[in-house]
Amino acid sequence: MRCSLLLVAGLAVGCTSAPPPSTAPATPYVAPALGPSLATVIDDPGGEGFFRAPWPSELRRLPDGRPDLTGFPGHDHFAVAPFFAEAQREIEGFGVSPTIYLRFDRSVASTIVDEAVSEGRIALFAVDDASASSPVALRHRYYPEATTFLPGGTLALRPVLPLEEDRLHALVVLRDQGARGSLSPSPHLAAILAAPTPAHAPVLAKLRAAGVPPEAIAGLTFFRSERATGRLRSLVDGLAQLPAAYRPRLLRAFRRPDLDEAAYRVFEGRFCAPSYQEHPEASPFIQSGGLIRPGDDGRPAPQSVAQTAYASRACGDRMQARFILTAPRDATSPRPLLVYGHGTTGSALSLLGPDGFAALAAEAGVIAVSTDQPLHGSDDPDTARPGSREGFVFRLGPIPIPIPHEGKGAELAFYNVLRPTVMRDNLAQAAIDTAVLGRLLTTPPPGGLGVQLPSVAGPGFFVAGHSQGSQSAVALGAVDPEVRGVLLSACGGDFTASMLERPDAAVPLAIIRRALGAEDGELDGLHPILSLMQMILDPADPATFGRLYREARPARSLLMVQGSHDSMTVAHAAGSLAAAIGAEPLQPIPEPPALLAQLGLAPRAVVQGNAAGGAATFAFAQVAPLPGDEGHFVAFRDAGLRRTMVRYLAALAGPEPPAIRLER
Repeated sequence: MRCSLLLVAGLAVGCTSAPPPSTAPATPYVAPALGPSLATVIDDPGGEGFFRAPWPSELRRLPDGRPDLTGFPGHDHFAVAPFFAEAQREIEGFGVSPTIYLRFDRSVASTIVDEAVSEGRIALFAVDDASASSPVALRHRYYPEATTFLPGGTLALRPVLPLEEDRLHALVVLRDQGARGSLSPSPHLAAILAAPTPAHAPVLAKLRAAGVPPEAIAGLTFFRSERATGRLRSLVDGLAQLPAAYRPRLLRAFRRPDLDEAAYRVFEGRFCAPSYQEHPEASPFIQSGGLIRPGDDGRPAPQSVAQTAYASRACGDRMQARFILTAPRDATSPRPLLVYGHGTTGSALSLLGPDGFAALAAEAGVIAVSTDQPLHGSDDPDTARPGSREGFVFRLGPIPIPIPHEGKGAELAFYNVLRPTVMRDNLAQAAIDTAVLGRLLTTPPPGGLGVQLPSVAGPGFFVAGHSQGSQSAVALGAVDPEVRGVLLSACGGDFTASMLERPDAAVPLAIIRRALGAEDGELDGLHPILSLMQMILDPADPATFGRLYREARPARSLLMVQGSHDSMTVAHAAGSLAAAIGAEPLQPIPEPPALLAQLGLAPRAVVQGNAAGGAATFAFAQVAPLPGDEGHFVAFRDAGLRRTMVRYLAALAGPEPPAIRLER
């Protein structure tokens, strides 16, 4: 591989195993003899059209700091105009998985562009330290010819893994393209490189310190990544400061011997919880409502349900919800608590059964509890969550598509791709429900519940989830100091790219593609509409929270379990999350995620103490489903994997980080 200027500077992937110390002197720059100009990188802020300058950019923000989406591709399309209007109101930053767009003034051969990205001649860096960081791994697509949404000569790039939050990043296009020729800066950028503006000067100084002087640059954009996890952090932190009218409390509990299994006893109960999603009367939030809004203090504000159909005298402004709790039959002393989140179309009762997570917890000596996820729980008319019993009309622009609220209807309601703001906040509400229930049950219960609940051992609690429930569990587990361990079944990240690979998404994607007038093969993870959707979803995407586990305090272990050939949590989704966390795969692994191999995470027989300075274990277990079965449900059906999960849960309460091996 030919080394570019950035490689010589000791920065590019492949030429060094780690970034150099920020104080190290840069290699002196020697201007190369430039070949003929292949094209100019368009950068004309005074020009017309969205692609007049690279995106994103700190120079393309509104006065309130939000990204300026004026002219964004597709903004005026009838099918998605409401989506764009809400996006402009709700997007707070550029996200942590942004798609970066730049354009050449004439077509450049795809091979030249591909080589420029792979060799670091087009590269992304964090630039808020003393000098530029090591390059960020990128995936890209070049469009030499115009498509429905993109002009010809457009290059789209996206980080392979989410960026670090709240850091300034710069995308640099080098002039020197080796034997192929060179690229030229626009007159506007050339003037800035010669006499930097106050906004450009610090960025150019960092790049110069890394060996990339202004005269080497043909294209440049810089932007600050969003503090995407801040929304959920504020929700969790705010639980300790809720007004009295919104403080959670247990209402009552009673035995359910009809649901007992040989290994555990079952209790059912009711609790009052703060509901943060506005206008519950509009649930399932297809057209309006469902968003989490800040209060006067800037924190997410709980919303009163007192004047809605979901009000109860016992809970007042709060939402009444049910819980299902199980305890090992032999439990005579306090036991650890596991809070479980069920999958799409499930309910709190999904915890139960001989193959459910309650059985795993009981065998590990752990108490388990679950509540209904947002838009779920329709089997209980008294505590059904808002939207769980209503039908709805899903609209693609003016086109109504009636869907009964069951099966895939429920999934579309929770994962509403035309209102991803609601999808984001459904997941946030699910996470805070888990935090509330965990806190209620790890504090001494009040009297008068009706039955004495099993005694829970603190401090803190474990979280687990399957599929949809795992997505809120992994987010909460990264930011909540009360969480002491995490178990994830069929969990994945990179929402938009993963959605495209789901077999069951083929039909709705075909409808969307036809409505948008997109060409075959045009709708991918770098498409403008999907990139905007990802910006909205970054605050809820599990992959966004992955790197936080490395610094979480107290340290907590995490085990991901997945089936190969899972048609819902596809391999890319699971691999993206495992890579973001740094979860090491266990042997054997039938469908190795490519990202783990690229990071050098080779399968091991046993994983222990590989995180938090040896205080925690991050592991990824994958098994093949039984013949004719679906890989999405191996956590419920594979006996060896279930033994692995039981031993992991039992070890979480011990003094040492779990030693995890895949039992067969």
